[in-house]
Amino acid sequence: MSNSIAVEEKPTFKKYDAEWLQKFDGFKDYSDKKAEETINQLEEFAKVLCEHLQNSS
Repeated sequence: MSNSIAVEEKPTFKKYDAEWLQKFDGFKDYSDKKAEETINQLEEFAKVLCEHLQNSS
């Protein structure tokens, strides 16, 4: 008799890229470099915001 183990597959995280950001109004004219910098800034802001919310509850 064998025991089965169910393995849940974790969703893969898709990293945002310049092409993704440039689809939004206000970002269509951004160069790839400017878009990548903006994405990095948004990711850092999201980290700070999440840490703040976790520590303030």
